[in-house]
Amino acid sequence: MNSFLQLLFRILLLNKGPQDFPHSTLFMQLCIAVYFISGLPSIMMRVGFEKAVLAMLLDIAVLMVFVYFCLQAFSKSERYVQSITALMSVGIFFQIVMFPLLSQIGAETKPGETVLSLILVFAIWMFSVFTYIFKESFSIRLPAAIVLMICYGFISQLLSVFLFPEINSQ
Repeated sequence: MNSFLQLLFRILLLNKGPQDFPHSTLFMQLCIAVYFISGLPSIMMRVGFEKAVLAMLLDIAVLMVFVYFCLQAFSKSERYVQSITALMSVGIFFQIVMFPLLSQIGAETKPGETVLSLILVFAIWMFSVFTYIFKESFSIRLPAAIVLMICYGFISQLLSVFLFPEINSQ
């Protein structure tokens, strides 16, 4: 467990890549399950349990399919398990860190400047880490990874708004 946390910390600092995770389908599935569970509370602040479950399943499916097709396009399909493990692990960290901040926004009519600043900082950090993982997983240059990250974000948000407008309307 300690080595996993050290590896996660180093990935969050952009010092290690997804290739440093073990190639374990079981570990990937565990990370997916924890990512799913850790994402439910923030969505359940806006909708009921059933919609939150469906929204998290959509989030996971879009990420997994997007990564799969990108890895296929770059002929790197052998990196799928480690890439998903890295993305889910990082996602767990950011969901846990962001939940108290998002809860504070939901509780206040006018959130403080500090809370909004922290959310912005964590969002930029998350974007950077995900982009870095894309760069390392697909063996591409940073500008291409940024474009793919923007494409993933756009696809994910578009599907979320289309399928779950009540989550995104608040």
